[in-house]
Amino acid sequence: MTRVKVSIIIPVYDKESYILDCLKSVCAQTLENWECILIDDGSTDNSLFIIREFINQHAGNWSILSQKNEGPSAARNLGIHNAKGEYFAFLDADDIWFPEKLARQVKFMDLHQEVNLSITNYVIFDTQEKKKLRGVRARSVENLLNKWLDMRGFGGLVESTGMLRAKGVNDEILFDPKLRTTEGLDFVFNWHKRGKVTVIKEFLTLYRISPGQLHQREDLVKQNARLIVERHSSTFPQTRSAQEFQRAYFYLSNLRNKEGLDIFKALFIAFLALDLRVFYMALSLISRNIWAKVLPFPTRELIKSILTTKP
Repeated sequence: MTRVKVSIIIPVYDKESYILDCLKSVCAQTLENWECILIDDGSTDNSLFIIREFINQHAGNWSILSQKNEGPSAARNLGIHNAKGEYFAFLDADDIWFPEKLARQVKFMDLHQEVNLSITNYVIFDTQEKKKLRGVRARSVENLLNKWLDMRGFGGLVESTGMLRAKGVNDEILFDPKLRTTEGLDFVFNWHKRGKVTVIKEFLTLYRISPGQLHQREDLVKQNARLIVERHSSTFPQTRSAQEFQRAYFYLSNLRNKEGLDIFKALFIAFLALDLRVFYMALSLISRNIWAKVLPFPTRELIKSILTTKP
């Protein structure tokens, strides 16, 4: 029997509005040797019903696992423990893959046996305004981790772009269920300590912005960011300076939320206050958002076709 090449692991909690788009993107993959493990994390809506209806109508190596609501990290870990593939590919239930995503990432991993974990560039889109696209690029894993932690850049989205080599996986380097917003950052730090992590510089995933996402909980982000710094500062000393940038980020975030200011006005206020860290953070946010809007035309056309495809 041919071994499964890729185990796709999808945690699901109350994603009835988006899960069909996610599953369609799995079926559209040009690489066909996959299994897809869906972990229902105690959903209270119609997610599980929609999943069952879909997989009954679409051929594929599907399986459904269920657990009480323990969070996405525990769900991913359950999927990993039940996966049979040579590689594990993570996908959140509200995100979407480009059709060539698995094929290109597997080809890269097969050619680079020293790489244990790869992540890809991705495009952010808004559920309400699908034309507002932002591309997230990373020059290197080190640059990504630094800016991810201190919030000058975007996250790595390993939860939907990551592909992990099954060989060498153990319970010590899985997702930490205690972290609800920064588990992906912690996960990449852990793998970066133990082996080679690489960024594939192709846009291969669509990340959806929608209401109620955990990363919008500032209290959780602050708490977990502090834990990340404490956990990894001995191995990565540069994390120690991250807390000042985090403070600057949340200061600007509060200005925008409470005062209704755009980032340029917040920048001016920081300049008047002579707070160089806040000023630098504001400049970083402006530059990252401008650069993120620069997307190749073929990528925009492909995204348009993906977002308008019917079930």
